[in-house]
Amino acid sequence: MLYKIALTLIDHFTPAAIRRMYDAGISAEDLLMHPEETLANELESVRVPLIKQIREHRNRALDLARREMAYCSKEGIRIVCAGDEAYPYRLTGCTDAPSVLYLRGQVDLNARCVLAVVGTRHATDYGIRVCERLLTDLGRRIPGLLVVSGLAYGIDIAAHRTALAQHLPTVGVVAHGQDTLYPASHRREAQAMQAHGGVLTEYASGTAVHAGNFLRRNRIIAGLADATLVVESAVRGGALATARLADNYGRTVLAVPGRITDTFSEGCNRLIFRRCATSISSADDIIDVMEWQRFTDDARRPVEADLFAQTEDAACLTPERRKVVEALRQSDGMSLYDLQKTTGLPPYILNRELVEMEINGEVRKMPSGVYYWRS
Repeated sequence: MLYKIALTLIDHFTPAAIRRMYDAGISAEDLLMHPEETLANELESVRVPLIKQIREHRNRALDLARREMAYCSKEGIRIVCAGDEAYPYRLTGCTDAPSVLYLRGQVDLNARCVLAVVGTRHATDYGIRVCERLLTDLGRRIPGLLVVSGLAYGIDIAAHRTALAQHLPTVGVVAHGQDTLYPASHRREAQAMQAHGGVLTEYASGTAVHAGNFLRRNRIIAGLADATLVVESAVRGGALATARLADNYGRTVLAVPGRITDTFSEGCNRLIFRRCATSISSADDIIDVMEWQRFTDDARRPVEADLFAQTEDAACLTPERRKVVEALRQSDGMSLYDLQKTTGLPPYILNRELVEMEINGEVRKMPSGVYYWRS
């Protein structure tokens, strides 16, 4: 963990660059402690500047990382690194996902249903009412729905407040370290979220509030969720940027329509008109688009006695296929990581089985990477 944190504190090691190194099998410890040998096969134009950067900043980065770990331990902040079981599996499909996250709270970032709600900081009464109604209705239908937003003014804080009122877990993704809070006026909500959700950031303590950080944190909001709902937005702003990121990640984008004369409905209307988002007017619309009926209280029914009633005869299944079927039929959806852990199958065999089952219509893979049994 120490080396993973330290690597994020060295300039030029962007989340995307760190992801490429991990994908290539390069560990943070090897890179920091033995840069010459680790980067031996890199082009000289890449190797020389990186080695120089590591040599010049390694000791300071390690000191800062030790200090950060001590601070997090004292404050009860969870440090979640890429590769950890608690790391959000939805983010693993994003090439620019942060390699280290700092979380105040005990929320499960891998909840089965996650909705990001974003919008203008200048929310109207209409936008706030719609946000409250949609999340209230969703909360009644889908227990445990995780609501993600940015703890900003307007639609963001309306979403968090509604989630808290409905006893839904909610996560605020902030653009600074955990030693501060912006805006400070939302401290009461942030404290409540720590008990029933969390406050999340990729930035170490001491990171000042900076405009560019707010744009960068939007990718985490989009990447954490199955879908991003834009409630109100002008034609420009962070909400539309988050919607674009969600679309780039292959996630579903939803938007609430409004009057064509309203400034803060113009962005949503344009998303819908250009077919960049699905028009939403009720919780039922969201459930239908996301195929979340299986998670609603009114749709729950006992599992059939015959585990293989809707697929081939059990005796005809290979041992590998049987393990996958059993795991999926007894769950409410599983990520590739969870399936591999549950079945014990090597990745190449598991992928082969899942592809064949998708073709046969036996399983469905959601944009978030979760596999569901087609009941």
